[in-house]
This record gives sequence, C-alpha cells and structure tokens, in this order.
Amino acid sequence: MIRTRIATSSLFLAALAAMIPQGAEAQVPRFERTPYAVLSGLRSLDPNTRRGAASGLVRFRRTDQAFKALWKSVQTDPDVSVRQTAAVTLSKMGAKAKAVLAQVAVCDPDPATRDGLSAYSREAGVRCDILDPPMGDLDPLPRGDKKLVAYLAHPYPATRKAAMKSLKKKRSAAGFQAMWKMANNDPVWSLRAYALRAICTAYNKKALPVVKHALTQDPDARVRAEGLRNLGTMKVPGAPKLISASARVEVILEVQMAAIKALAKRKDRKSLRELAGLALSHKSEDARAAALDALGKIKGYKKYAKQIMSQVLKSDSSGKVRAAALKGLSTDSGDEACKARAARVGDPHPDVRAALVSQLARCNAAIARPALERVVRQDEVPKVRMEAAKVLVKLGTSESLDSLSSVLSNDSDTGVRRVCFNAIMRLSPELKHGPLTDVIKSDDDVAMRRSAVHALSKLASAMAVPGLVYALARDRDQEVRLEAAKALGRYSDALAYKVLSRASKEDASPAVRKMAAGGAARSPAQKAWVNALLPQTIDPSPSVRLKAVRQLCQLKVPKTFRALVRALWVDESSAVSVAVARGFADIDHPLVDVGLSVAHATSSEAGLRRAVEQTMQRRVARLNAVMSRTKADNPRVRQSAIEALYPSPFKRVREALERLLEDDPDGDVRVRAATALYMYSDKRALKKLLDVGRKETESKVRSAMVQRYNALRGSWMKARRAMDLNRMISDLRSGNRNKKIRAAYSLAPMKNRQAYTPLKQATKSKDGELRFAAIYALTVFGDLSILAQASKAEKDKVIGQRLLALKMLKEAGPDKIIAAISSENPGDVLLGVQAAAIKPDNQYVHWLVRVALSNLNKFHRLAAVRTLVLFDHPLAQWAIRVAAGHDASKKARSRMWQWAVWADGRSG
Repeated sequence: MIRTRIATSSLFLAALAAMIPQGAEAQVPRFERTPYAVLSGLRSLDPNTRRGAASGLVRFRRTDQAFKALWKSVQTDPDVSVRQTAAVTLSKMGAKAKAVLAQVAVCDPDPATRDGLSAYSREAGVRCDILDPPMGDLDPLPRGDKKLVAYLAHPYPATRKAAMKSLKKKRSAAGFQAMWKMANNDPVWSLRAYALRAICTAYNKKALPVVKHALTQDPDARVRAEGLRNLGTMKVPGAPKLISASARVEVILEVQMAAIKALAKRKDRKSLRELAGLALSHKSEDARAAALDALGKIKGYKKYAKQIMSQVLKSDSSGKVRAAALKGLSTDSGDEACKARAARVGDPHPDVRAALVSQLARCNAAIARPALERVVRQDEVPKVRMEAAKVLVKLGTSESLDSLSSVLSNDSDTGVRRVCFNAIMRLSPELKHGPLTDVIKSDDDVAMRRSAVHALSKLASAMAVPGLVYALARDRDQEVRLEAAKALGRYSDALAYKVLSRASKEDASPAVRKMAAGGAARSPAQKAWVNALLPQTIDPSPSVRLKAVRQLCQLKVPKTFRALVRALWVDESSAVSVAVARGFADIDHPLVDVGLSVAHATSSEAGLRRAVEQTMQRRVARLNAVMSRTKADNPRVRQSAIEALYPSPFKRVREALERLLEDDPDGDVRVRAATALYMYSDKRALKKLLDVGRKETESKVRSAMVQRYNALRGSWMKARRAMDLNRMISDLRSGNRNKKIRAAYSLAPMKNRQAYTPLKQATKSKDGELRFAAIYALTVFGDLSILAQASKAEKDKVIGQRLLALKMLKEAGPDKIIAAISSENPGDVLLGVQAAAIKPDNQYVHWLVRVALSNLNKFHRLAAVRTLVLFDHPLAQWAIRVAAGHDASKKARSRMWQWAVWADGRSG
C-alpha cells in the first residue's frame, strides 16, 4: 500500500509500476503465456498472484478479455495493491479505460489511490452513490471460521459478502475484526456498508472510530448514510453533534435526510437541539423542512417544537420550509387559528398555500369554505387549486357545487377538473347532469368528455339525452361519438333515435356510423315507433297505410318485413304495393327476395309489376357490385363483401361463397365464408362445411368451421328425430287427440305406405277432426275414392260439409283452387291449400308461398308449408326455409324447420 501522498497521476503510475513484482510472469515460459493463463491468476486467493496477473495482462491490453477482467478487478478486488496494479495496466489501454479510471479516482475507498488518479476525476463528474459495480460469481464457502476469514479477501464480492453473512451468524470475533478493516477498505460500497452495520451491531459505541472514518473519508454517500443510521442507535454522548456536523457538511440530500432521521430516532434533548439548529440554519431548504417535520413527530417536546416552528414561520424565506412549519402547527384547529390560516391563503409561495389549504380541512366549514372557493377559482398553481378542490369536497360537495362546477367548466388543468368531476359524480342525478353536460360541451380533454358521456349514460332519459345528443352530433373526437352512440341506443327518447339515424348515414367515421346504426336498430324509441307504425299498415285509410309502409321501408327493421311483404301482396291500394316494391330496392333480406318474386308472378297490376322489375334491376346491380368485391386483392374488402351477402337462391352467390371457403388464402375470409354458408342451413351447406373443415390446415379456421358444422348438424338431427315416421305412426295410434291429429296431417306429405293402415284405422275414429285428417292424408297418398265415399257416409254435418267442399274443389279447375287459396275467408284458404296438396300443380306454388309467409293464422301457414313440401319447385323449397327462419310464431318456426330438413333430406 502506498503510504505517501502522490500529487500527480503520472508519478503515481510510475511508482506503482516500479513496485510491481516481475517474477510471477518470468517463471512461466514465454511460449506458454496466453491471456487465459494470466486471467486465471486474477481468480486466485493469493493477492500476490492476482497482482502479478494484473501486471501481466499489459501484454494482452488490446483484447476485450483483458480489459473486462481489469475493469472488474480495479472495481472489486479487496487488496489495494491489486487495484493499484490493475489501474496502472488499464492506464496503458488508451482512451477506453478513462471512464473506469475516473470512477476509481472518485470512488475507491483508499485515499492514496484516489489522489494518485485525481487527474482522471477532474473531468468525469462521477457520483459514487449512483454506481453499482457487478457482484460477480459466488464460489463455494468452507465451514471453518479461519477459512471463512480468509475468504473475506476473495476477489469475488459475492463470495466476500456470503462469507461475512456466515461469520456474522456465527458471531466470530476474528470475523468481526476482519470486517472492521473491510468497512474502511473494501472497494464495493455495499460490502463496506454491510461490514459497518455488522460491527456496529456487534460493538456499539466501541465501533465509533470506524463510523467516523466512514463519515469523513468514505467516497460513497450510501456508506456515509449507513454510518449515520448506525450512529443514531449508538450510545455515544457526542453522537448528536457528530450527526449534525455531518448533515451540515454533506452536499447530497439523501445523506442529509439520513442524518436528520438519525437525530429524530435518538429522541433525546441534545438531538432535539441539534434538529432545531438544523431547522433554523441549515443551508438546504429540503434539510430544514425535513428537520421541522422530524421535530413535529417527536412526542413529549411539542411545545418546544412549536416555538421553533413559529420562529421559522416568521424568519425563513423558503416557502417549502414555511409549509413544513405550518404542517407542524396544524394540530391547532381552533377558530382563531383557522381564521389566521384562511387569511394567509394568499402567501406568495405555492407550498405554503398548499399547506394552508390542506389544514383548512380540519376547520369549521363556515370559516374554510370562502377561502377555499377563492383559492380554487383564482390560484395560479394547479397543485394548490387541486388541493383546495379536494378540501372543498371533504367539506361537502353539494354545498360547494357552484364552485366545483365553475372549476369543472373553466379550469385549465385537467387534474383539477378531474378532481371536481369525480366529486360531482357522487351527487344525485338531478344535481350532476348539468355539470356533466357542460363538460361534454366545453372540456378540451377527450378523456374527460368520454367519462362525462359514460356517466350521463347511466341517468334517466330526460337528463341524459341532451348531452349525449350534443356529443354524437358535434364532438370532434371519434371515441367520444362512439361512446355517445352506444349510450343513446338505450333510450326511448325520440330525439335520441333521430340523432342516431342521422349519424348512421352522415358521420365521418365508419365505426361511428356502424355503432349508430346498431344503436338505432336496438333503440326502444325505434321499437316504440315500429310498434306504432305496424298497426297503421292495415289502417282503413290508404294514405295512412302508404305513409306507414314508406317509413317502415326507411327503417329497415327485419321484424317489419313480413308486414311489408303482406302489404305488397294483398293491399287493396296499388299505391301502397308500389311504395313497398320501391322501398325494397335498398333492403337485402331473404323475405324481400321471395316477396318480390311472388308479387311479380301473382299481381295483375301492370304498375306493380313494373315497379318490381325496376327494384329487381337495382338489387341485381348492387349484388353484382358486391360479387365483384369478392375477387378483390385486399382480404378486408373480400370479408366486407361476404358480410354484405345473405342466403339467396341465386346460384352464383352460393358458388362464390363456396369458392372463398375452399380457396381463399386469408383465414378470416374463410371463417366469414363458413358463417355465410352456415346461414343456408341445408344439406349442401352441411356437407361443404364437413368436407372443407377436414382439409383445413389452419387450426383457428378449422375450429370455426367445426363449430359451425356441429351447430348445424345438431339442429338437423333434432329436426330429423322429430320427423321420424315410426314416431308419427305411434302418435297416430296411441297419442292424445292433438298428437293424433297432428300426426295424421304430418303423414300426408310423406306418402309412405307404412302409414296407410294406421291412417285407414283413423278414418273410423269417433273424433271428427281426426277422421277428416286421416281421410285428407289418404287422399294425398292417392286414394281418391275415399274422399267421395267419406263425404257421403259422414254423419257429422260439419265434417261432411268440409269433406264435400274439399271433394268439389279437388274436382274443379286450377283457377278455383287459386281463388280459394287467395280468398279472405279462412275456411276457403285452408280448403284451397289442402286441395293443392291433393292435386299438385306448379302454378299453385306462388299462391301457397303467400299463405306460408303472410297469412295471419299460423295453422294455415303450417298447412301451406306442408303442401309446399310436395312440390319439386325451387321457390317452394326456398320459401319453406325462409318461413322457417322468419315466422312470427316460435312453435311454427320449429315445425317449419322440421319440414325444411325433411324436404332437404328426402334425396339422401
């Protein structure tokens, strides 16, 4: 170790170089000298070996391994001479070593080493307390105390620390003596701090010399702070003065704080006086404020502490220190003290004003509120205004509503406005809806406006709608408009629905338009309006019906399409039918397709047919545009095209969907195509989903296809079980009356010879309706003679008349049957449907579809569907599927779905 002060780094390095022993390297043959062999010497427990290795690495100074090893050694080696030798070698490595040497020049615990490298420290500006050298590896430790003490000189810091922990646990005297030296000399600050803490715990006041050395000589502030913390618990008479002196000479705030905490921890008179001295005269305002805070927390000396704080409050120029004094005096909540605080809320320093405002929270509201309202409206510092707002909230939000509302509308700081906003949110709806609406209209912060919209959405319609309407119609931010559109869909207010409808067409953002359209579709206002318009479609006045159908066509609500289709087919006014036909031009739905097709085939009005043709042309043009997008290069465009398609009888639509399902390179497009095909719900879709799903390689897409296939297959299997022939025959023979009648009517379209005998037996039943159903079923089977015989032999007059009317209608021409199907008399309609089943002809299909989709009697609609099953006509098959998906009755939809599955599955 160098014992003389060396003035310059060059002389120091030269002296160190002269002292380095040369024999270690000379003993190794030149041809065996490698960097690895030399590097291994740095891991030796012998300091001489490590010193020789540090010197020998000069030959390999251009290698990174040598530089890193020396860097680690000069930072962490416990032997001073090894660190000095490593520093000499590093100095020969050029510019890259300057940063390391600068750190050593400032942070090495040996004063001589720091002095010798002082030239490096002048330009570096290094602070030791922010540097953390690596701890390195951990070598296995021996068990004996002597060997453990030897390991306190290990080159690895982690090993040295582990050895210290073991020795401390064993309370080894030799270990503590070795740690005494480490507390002053170890190059790693955390090890010096640990050793210092260990020996202070073991020796208490006897460890004062090592603590003094740390406070006066250690270059690392963290070690000095550790020394102060330990000094705070040591029973040394002169400790308070020593701590106070350290607090005054220290320039690093963390060490000053450690000194103040150490004094506060001692809790004796001398420490109290030293704290008071620091509070009155320390050069750092942070230290003075911390000393005042510590004084206020010491029990038993409050009177003395208040005297010091009062003195500081009068004489100290720092607002932060005066604020700390005010905090210490805050326990006095009498009216006089509160009035004094209220009078001083105009203090020039913001910290003092913030402290005064905080203390007013414990004062009488009548005294505090006027001062707080003045601060919250006028103070220039946001932090002070925020504190004043928080205190106003504690004193009563409703009583301070005017001030809080004013701040919410006018304050420039978002944080202050947020405090007022959160406070107002706790008020009743009657009080808070006005301020929330003001936020939506005037606040510059998007998050605030969005929060206000969300809060308004939970209020009653009359309070919330004006603010939400303003947000959707005028707010410049898309997210706020989205939130408003989402909220307005829950209200039954007519204004809400009107603004949603406008936004769904005119908003600049596609996302907002989509959300507004969805909100309008589910809006209670729309539901109420639709429910009011639907009865008007059958009003005696043609003008009322015309206005109603036009408005319903503009709304495009699926549940109104059946009523519109009925108006298209049966309304007496051609103007109403033509209006519906034209309104259908912009509506894409399977019911609309069927409605237009049937209207064109069954109407005798030239004007209506012309309107239907024009509508079909517009729809085909729109479909062509969508179909062209299915071949676009952009997968998002293809996906949006699929979303615009719907189950349709057009062959090219289905072929395009199947092509996309099988061949499209984008997985999301294939999933969307699978969903579109699933909506067809027929045997072809079922088979296609199964085949493509088996070949799909992308797991996510395959899972989606399998999911849709399983859902459709489950629905199909349930429907097929319900249409089981043996089950129906069993119901016909042994079920209750309703099951027998339903089974007889259901067996008619099946024309299975197994049912012939049970039906023949049912013709002899005592129940007249069952006899009629069985006779009708056998007639559909082809036994035409049974109808004539039964009409003569029937004893029930009503049943006999029905059988005779059915016989006469069967024998009449198609015009008579069509007239019966289109009749307004329910009995004639049913007979016409039954006659069409007995004597099938494709010219009946369009009329039967009208009954299946628009007749007001669900039993007639079911009868028409059963009859349509008998026709091998594309429109008949498609109409059954459409009816099964859109009938008004849930039970009827279920039965129609069963017939759709049965008809689709007849071929295999």
